[in-house]
Amino acid sequence: MPHPLEMAERHAAAAQGRPNLMRNRKGLAAFLGVIVLAGFLLLVQLQPLHGWWLLALTGLLAMAVPTSRGLSQRIVVLGCLYFGAVPLLWWVPVPPNFPGWGQLLLGCLLSGLTMWVVGSDNRKVAVAALAPSVGKADCLLVVAAALGGAALLPYFLVFTGPEALGLLLASWDNSSHFNMYNMLRSHGTVIPMAGLSDTGHPWSFIEYPQGFHAALATMADLVVGHSPGPLGIELVSYSRLSSLAAVGATVMVTAGLTSLPWIRERPLMCTPFVVLAITAWSFGTASIATLHAFQNFLVGVALLACLMIAVSFAESLARPVVFATAAAAVVGMANTWALLLLLVVPLAIFAVFPWSRQRWQGTRAGWLTNGATAAAALLGLLLVGLQISRIQTGTVVTAIGRVPSSTHGVEIATFLVALAASILLVHGNFRLFLAGQGKLPAAARLIVVPVVGLALVVAVGAYQIISAGKVNYYSLKLALAIELILPIIACVAVTALVGRWLASQRYGRPKGLAVMSALAALASTQVFGLTVQDTRPLGMDPMTPYQQGMSTIEAHTSKNAEAAAELFRDAESHSADRGDAMYIINSEQIDPLLAATWYLSLTGTLNQNTNRLVEELRPLHEGYGGNLAVVAENVLGADPDVSVVLDPALRDFLAAEGLPHDLLVRTISAN
Repeated sequence: MPHPLEMAERHAAAAQGRPNLMRNRKGLAAFLGVIVLAGFLLLVQLQPLHGWWLLALTGLLAMAVPTSRGLSQRIVVLGCLYFGAVPLLWWVPVPPNFPGWGQLLLGCLLSGLTMWVVGSDNRKVAVAALAPSVGKADCLLVVAAALGGAALLPYFLVFTGPEALGLLLASWDNSSHFNMYNMLRSHGTVIPMAGLSDTGHPWSFIEYPQGFHAALATMADLVVGHSPGPLGIELVSYSRLSSLAAVGATVMVTAGLTSLPWIRERPLMCTPFVVLAITAWSFGTASIATLHAFQNFLVGVALLACLMIAVSFAESLARPVVFATAAAAVVGMANTWALLLLLVVPLAIFAVFPWSRQRWQGTRAGWLTNGATAAAALLGLLLVGLQISRIQTGTVVTAIGRVPSSTHGVEIATFLVALAASILLVHGNFRLFLAGQGKLPAAARLIVVPVVGLALVVAVGAYQIISAGKVNYYSLKLALAIELILPIIACVAVTALVGRWLASQRYGRPKGLAVMSALAALASTQVFGLTVQDTRPLGMDPMTPYQQGMSTIEAHTSKNAEAAAELFRDAESHSADRGDAMYIINSEQIDPLLAATWYLSLTGTLNQNTNRLVEELRPLHEGYGGNLAVVAENVLGADPDVSVVLDPALRDFLAAEGLPHDLLVRTISAN
């Protein structure tokens, strides 16, 4: 039985012979669509709507957009469009009293779906087409959401500002990412469009792509409201939304896999391999990213995975939906972690070689739509390019940062399995590998992506060693991207091989297949180590990167609880008329530079001047006793307009140490 979307397309084609009727329907649909949008925006203005229920409603309505017949395909399209296209809207400043982009998105969904139903030749079929078809393989999407959510459960179970801050303090990069999120929430636009700070200095992170943060801010528009909420609510929302985005990345990758025809045809046989990829993206390799505040990077790699599957296996790349998905994925990668674009090169080659005219055939209207999509994508890439052009090449080479190492053993094994399966898919025929048509040779060619990636890692690493004397942040992070892509490619290749073998055999469903599949899938979840947060109650030290990361975070959170409460309280009492101020925390439980950076991020005062002054706090690493007065003099002497915010006891200590009166009057008690 055909899906209602296919029936709706047939009815639309048949209605071409009745232009007057269709013209009337389209006119009515457009009129009602405008009425629905205007009515919703008016409602939002009169009675502000926000809450987690509103975010869930928006997600359900987005899933109802009939971009594809199957649920998995819709998730891939939706994920790419949301993380790739929607963040570009934030380059347009929204007036404070106007609905935010989240509300506008919800209004457009309501309006668009109304126009789809009313303007259809057969409204009953159009309504039915809103529900995607769901197969057995789609049950794995629930598994992906469950495992992804379980891995990040502590970040969802925060309920107060100090609690969320204590958890986020465990990873340095959280302060930077929260700052960008908070800037978007406060200014209603990306940092390059936010002008100068109140003290006339450029904002920090003006050069950093903010696609991920704009996606979070769009969700926050729905959860919290367009106007920023109290500091505690914003912290809790950031902790949950950033983790939700990481879980969404896992679901997107899983949807890409479950959209493959051979997995949909034999879901039980393929389930263990898909679950292995899900585990890698939750408790496995991905935990290195999620537990160290690299969620934006994880979303970028998920977009790369979806692009990889869309370009390789779509029947037609000229279909506007496929073209838009691919374009949005490319823009999204540039706007989250731009170095991933290096891995798009082999995918671009796969799109045109081996040449298949059928894959690029489309209607005139379709190509006009694709042209508009391409223009919008180029504009997005231009904006991101102008933003990151402020970063010097030397900065990329010498950037200092910690990227924890994975176990490597599982990743190496995954690469070798993927390579072996790719060779078998083309029967060891290199010519078939390069020029073979169809989905199986396309699946085999995906192995080129990690091979090219490994070559780039070696090249960048060698350049860093020659220039800086050691391998640094960006080459290690690029290597992590390759490790995240490997289980996806291995799953594609191995399941394609299994599907081909079963198709050539007399295959009957053996007894106990479901039990075998479930047990093998359960075994797959343990490949990266026990999928538990803490093994110490079991009498074992944490061994895997996930367990070690969670153990470290738990220890930091427990140790930093009082300091986090003090920092939150001081930031909450910040007065906007203070100008640029440097914060010194009265606690040795937390790095003073980290505390100062978080204070600036929480108060929305992290600009290039205050960011520079944070470095003046470095002597406090050796203790407050003999260094506090020196640090205060250095900070206050570096800028005559800056002040120092600190605990009253520390201010009394500075007075006792004989800090000059003209400097002491520029120190402010935190509460």
